[in-house]
Amino acid sequence: MMLQLKPPLAYAPRLSKEKACSVYLKREDLQGIHSFKHRGAYNKIAHLRCEEKSRGVIAASADNHAQGVALSVQKLGIDALIIMSKTTPSIKVDAVRVWGQRLNCTAIVTPRPTHTAESG
Repeated sequence: MMLQLKPPLAYAPRLSKEKACSVYLKREDLQGIHSFKHRGAYNKIAHLRCEEKSRGVIAASADNHAQGVALSVQKLGIDALIIMSKTTPSIKVDAVRVWGQRLNCTAIVTPRPTHTAESG
């Protein structure tokens, strides 16, 4: 799996015909995590000061953003702790762990809260 800073564009003939112009689609689905979510994570992490990078990154996410953080820290050589809810589908947890196996990136599944602030 790989991080592409510029994924390929694909000409969309039907959309082009319908809109009477040339339409190209950016193929984010060809990214290693099949999403554009890594872009924001990578940009933020890459621009941290050296001191901040040396302390590592902590993220709480159960979405593709968690995969983006895991991929980004793996590429940048930074430690990370990614916290995911117990209700996170195992396919998402496993996807983050795949990136984490290549570096010190740990996916921790937190227990589901037993009560909320609203329920007292």
